Amino acid sequence: MANNALSGGQPTTLYASLSSATAGSYGSFEVPPGAPVSTWSAVYPFTVLIDYLGAGFEAVAVTGPYTGTGPYTFPCIRGADGTAAGAHTSGAAVVPGVTAQDMGSPSAGGPPDPSNMPWLSVDNSGPFPVVRQGAGGAQYRATGYNFWIYYPPEGATITQEQMQDLMAQLRPGSLIRTWAYAPNPSSYTWASAVTALQQVVAAGKRYGHRFIFTLSTWGDVNELYNATGQTDTSGNVKEVAWITAQRYLHSVYGANSLQDWVTLVCETFAAEPSVAIYDIMNEPEDATTTNVTAWATYCSTMSGWIKAIAPGALAYIASGDLGDFIGWGNTSQYATVVASMDFTGWHDYGTSGISSLYSYDSIAKPQLIDEYGAYAKGHYGAYTDSDLDSNGLPAMTWEAQARYTELYLETVFRSEMTFAALYWSLMDTDPGNGPYGDYDGTGQYEPLNQARTRKVIRDYPVYDHPYFNAETIGGSYSDLLAWINGTQAFRYPDGSVIYSGANALQQNVIDMGPGGQLTGPSSSGAGPVVRHKSVLIRGQDWPSLQFSAVQFFADSGSWADSGSATYFFVLYPTALPTGSGSTTFGYLIAPATNVTDAAIRITSTGAVVLEKYSAATGGTVVATSTALLTANSPALVMVSFASGSSYRIDVNTVVLSGSTATTFTAPSVLQFGAAADGTNGFSGHLLELIKFKLVASEAQVSTVNAYLTRKYGLQS
Repeated sequence: MANNALSGGQPTTLYASLSSATAGSYGSFEVPPGAPVSTWSAVYPFTVLIDYLGAGFEAVAVTGPYTGTGPYTFPCIRGADGTAAGAHTSGAAVVPGVTAQDMGSPSAGGPPDPSNMPWLSVDNSGPFPVVRQGAGGAQYRATGYNFWIYYPPEGATITQEQMQDLMAQLRPGSLIRTWAYAPNPSSYTWASAVTALQQVVAAGKRYGHRFIFTLSTWGDVNELYNATGQTDTSGNVKEVAWITAQRYLHSVYGANSLQDWVTLVCETFAAEPSVAIYDIMNEPEDATTTNVTAWATYCSTMSGWIKAIAPGALAYIASGDLGDFIGWGNTSQYATVVASMDFTGWHDYGTSGISSLYSYDSIAKPQLIDEYGAYAKGHYGAYTDSDLDSNGLPAMTWEAQARYTELYLETVFRSEMTFAALYWSLMDTDPGNGPYGDYDGTGQYEPLNQARTRKVIRDYPVYDHPYFNAETIGGSYSDLLAWINGTQAFRYPDGSVIYSGANALQQNVIDMGPGGQLTGPSSSGAGPVVRHKSVLIRGQDWPSLQFSAVQFFADSGSWADSGSATYFFVLYPTALPTGSGSTTFGYLIAPATNVTDAAIRITSTGAVVLEKYSAATGGTVVATSTALLTANSPALVMVSFASGSSYRIDVNTVVLSGSTATTFTAPSVLQFGAAADGTNGFSGHLLELIKFKLVASEAQVSTVNAYLTRKYGLQS
């Protein structure tokens, strides 16, 4: 709360008696005509002491401006800072003041002082665009949640007391995204909706939380513009013509247009830096590729309205899946659309962070992951069954959900451009409180007990973090060919097999590079097995993809190089090749067909071999490492080559390098884990794989090695 000891607020008395209430509940109190309310704080919430120095002393948190011309009515939260919300008689002393919680600070573990909260700003002056707390201020990074369960037009049933309790549980200074779109005024007045938003802000601001207001959404019938003839034949999704015909304008739509709603909301919160960001459309969809200009106009128009009224606020558009938003197959059209936006936004479910590592790295804007989720079910489960998903697979354990969330945050925050990641969603532990049945505790992304996941989100070290994204090594984002890690094992139940005959997402290996989703083999016996915690390194369990000499997955052609490349692997071999039969050669990388491309394999002694592939039984050896892998020990391996020129093999940073006259044929499709015929493969766990289409320099190798060594606790 604001520290009113220095505010100069003058005392007065209670105009009408005040009944007792539950501490933490919302209420109001009145002061008489002529009370010196102009001397009271205009920064909310602030503390007022009722019956000051009396036996029934109570502190209340004023949550917004007064109404009336005398008497004056102030909205408030009763019984603040542990005081009793008792009854008070007319004439009781009312004094702006402070209590112990007003003296807290983030460093002391107490609530931040909201009166000192700066507006957020974008800084493009450094090597990567970032968000700062005020111009020239400290870099801003945050975890947080989507929070839609206290927006009455959505049918939410959570109480104000429950909302207050949830806000108190979050990391001080969290970022919270909440629905703030226009309800149909015939069923729910706009004034009432704005009041609800004020209550949310007041409940969160006392803990230093900032808010994103989502002003419109593409597919929710509870928004006015999706329920009044503006939609397509499904009846609850906007028509594309809503954008192309500019139906968001007052001059086109008429009264109660989106322009009118944005004006009302922004004017209400124009001086409120805790309402830091406006989302101008949740998950827009346009299957065509012809309306880029219309969408760009929508973005620039909305941004112009917002910044004309609230110049300190930031604006963006929450594009769910880039493929659904204008059907764009590349980011150049998206970049045109969001040119007027302050940053990019992405909804990222089950991809281990593909969004901030490749899709948007070419756009020079900060990045927000405004929705992500950890599966509560195996995949696409039926929420009505609390134990099994719709395929009869076990639901995810709370431990697995928490660990997935931790590794997901590691994935997205290693990009310096990512300033926040918001979990879907913040819910009370009572599964009956949500307005959406499929999210009531047993849904796809909502575990019934979120305590472990919440702790990860609260405590994750967003600042003490190594930066490493597709451009970190000094090349271009287009130099990245592949990036795969074991975090995706948490997308499925432990022990599941990735193959094309499986259900839903279990068919795919997620590549955070340009490959996207790589389809698994057609046979369940050939697909890698997902493991949640089979690899232990320095006391920490790691998820992985497991191979047993005959399992593999292939790329879609996206890994193809022109004869020069650099691979990095974090491996945990469980056995070395036997030296006989179909498990002799231990291939890590091989062409999917028998072409003479570069291949990488492990020998029975643990040496790493670079060869010119010819068949599953071995090709022309170019070089063999001097350092060796050992079974049941983690290893950091780097292999680089330039066709007809040079090679380098590092095993746990022990270097072997030289020149070679051997040339390699550019591959069409490569695979990891086995030779072209699915035999002679690697036995062990893959924790991470990164491939660049260049020969990495010494400095670049050191950069990647430093990142992987720190992440996995490896010894150089």
